[in-house]
Amino acid sequence: MPLLILMLLPMVAQSALIDDCYHFSDYEDSPNASDYGEWWYFSFFQEDIQGVVQYSLWDPAGLTEDSYGLMYVSVFWQDSMVEMFFPVPWNDVVTSRTSADLVMGPNTIEVVDGEYQLDGYIEDIYGGTGDTVAWSLRYVQDSPSLCGFRNMRVFPLDPNEEMNWYVQMPSATIQGTVVINGEPVSISARGYHDHNWGVWKLYHGLWNWFQTNEPCLAIVGHDFYGLLRGEISILLDGEEITFRHWQYQLTNYDWTFVPEAFAFYPRKTLITACNWKYSLVLEIAVQQTGLVARAYDEPPIAWIVFESTAMFEGRIRKFGRVVEEIDTFGFREYTTNVLIPNT
Repeated sequence: MPLLILMLLPMVAQSALIDDCYHFSDYEDSPNASDYGEWWYFSFFQEDIQGVVQYSLWDPAGLTEDSYGLMYVSVFWQDSMVEMFFPVPWNDVVTSRTSADLVMGPNTIEVVDGEYQLDGYIEDIYGGTGDTVAWSLRYVQDSPSLCGFRNMRVFPLDPNEEMNWYVQMPSATIQGTVVINGEPVSISARGYHDHNWGVWKLYHGLWNWFQTNEPCLAIVGHDFYGLLRGEISILLDGEEITFRHWQYQLTNYDWTFVPEAFAFYPRKTLITACNWKYSLVLEIAVQQTGLVARAYDEPPIAWIVFESTAMFEGRIRKFGRVVEEIDTFGFREYTTNVLIPNT
């Protein structure tokens, strides 16, 4: 996702599918091209299994040693988590400037008539666990897209740093199969898909992010707590409800220390929001949590994202009357920085 200058486009319904394409051509001449990153994020959840599959591309110009495609998969199943990364060389990457079609070695995204077919396989070649995950999942969008923001400045001293975020599927229906260590799990799930791209150092844009959905309800929130910017969007029975940054309050609490990251993350979040018509009270309680990190040399900082499954409970009121009770499952992220000590 998502100091002094910020451009936010309003959340609007059903942007074009081309917004989900590969965007590096917009930034390949940027003096910050080495900081380019782009990822397609997909999550799914049903009662017995939840997971994230992320296809990402880093420094496509090949200007740094961190230039590669990278698969990230995290699956919570049978009270345990399988989490791994899998690098993909550029010779095995095929992108599209007109759709989300993508090939990353054995891992693919194929878009046909607006439906997304995800197929892939990765194995834990670095962690030593021997874990393997394969997937064949079809995402069918069932609520309008949200055009989150474009060209967001995340560092006021560098006009070339920009972040973009687009929510292709605030809610989706997923059918298919996930195979974990050779054991197949049938998927008939709810899901979500968004897309980030741009040139920025990850530690310049720290965020809270959360999403959940049901057949007639989708909630997506982004909160850049260091920039004092954010927005919560709700799609309820075909109506879009928006809470701007000044219309909500987000409080993280129940902080937990993670020794391997030398960082804290919140296990609970309380959100209250109100505009002229609607109000929201939402409690998010983290369940399983994975960790993604990236280190920088100058300054010596590790950027860390805590990716968690979570329970969402609350209610939506319209003119003071409860119109929706929320009791569902979803995902949340919290990002932070940690100074890397001298060795």
